[in-house]
Amino acid sequence: MSVFSSSKKDGVRATSLSCSYSPGLVPFLRSLNISLVLTTAEGDRVLSLAANQQELVMSVVDFDEPHGVAASGNKIALSLKQQLRLFVSRDRSESSRQSDRSFESKNRREFSAQQSRHTAGFSSPDLAWGTDGLWIANPTFSCLSTLTNDGRLMNLWKPGFVSECSEEDRCRVNGVALENGTPRYVTAMAEWNTVGGWQEPVRNPGIIINVPDGEVLCRGLFSPTAPRVHNGRLWVLQACSGQLCLVNRQTGEFDVVETFPGYTTGLDCHAGYGFVGLSCTYRDADSNVRPLAAKGNLWCGLAVVDLTTGKAVEALKLLSGFESISAVAVVAGPLPTLM
Repeated sequence: MSVFSSSKKDGVRATSLSCSYSPGLVPFLRSLNISLVLTTAEGDRVLSLAANQQELVMSVVDFDEPHGVAASGNKIALSLKQQLRLFVSRDRSESSRQSDRSFESKNRREFSAQQSRHTAGFSSPDLAWGTDGLWIANPTFSCLSTLTNDGRLMNLWKPGFVSECSEEDRCRVNGVALENGTPRYVTAMAEWNTVGGWQEPVRNPGIIINVPDGEVLCRGLFSPTAPRVHNGRLWVLQACSGQLCLVNRQTGEFDVVETFPGYTTGLDCHAGYGFVGLSCTYRDADSNVRPLAAKGNLWCGLAVVDLTTGKAVEALKLLSGFESISAVAVVAGPLPTLM
């Protein structure tokens, strides 16, 4: 069976959600001992999925326009409509002492909301946990923001061509890549310094910016998002082209590694694999784009790519309940439940 085909026998149903998935997805997730969290802002849902001994298990929780998500250890950060919410998991040794826990609960990891912060008119498409805390791609203010220890939001970095961090959405900073725990690259929809300038599609294809000097590393991308540094290499999505790209960090040139049957709208990397979110719809599909090659059979779901070979090896297709994926996060251990 092809990784991008589906069969009824591979389906699973949970909370009004139906899906199909490649036969190897369950043993693959189990072998890595990981779970996944997918958000959909259009559907107001967060989907968590993991594998038990025989099948895929899922949890769906409603939130108000969930966008970016990031996980690190026992922490999960979630960007909602004008709100940033932080979740922390309980001590597993403490919870394991509860004798009345069901088999299902033993195979879930509960994350409770510990902090909520109003984000004053913006929601972030991309979050990342670094050495010094949480980094936030802030499109409205054309910058990177961070959350301080006392819960305050601070704008700490902007591209070199942006004159000030004002609430004008000049270039639409929409992604951040960390290296060694600190921001290294940022994606933006355009190289522009006027109000709403990123919406000029023909003249301003997307870019990748080098954070240390604020200069542009790569130009000519179409709707770039979710940059990631993994095993020393820089990856980025071209959302409206449905592509995963590898960027040369010295020259700024990029190559298309894989093209998918859907808008590529979320990426996380782990253990040599890329976990790519796929969408049937995309909010910026009419701006700054090179259209998808095939619009007739678009997927909503997830593709797993071997970053060594560049080939998709596993896939999940959401048949109902979801039409778009906003972000993807890999979480260590059993199924995470946000409470």
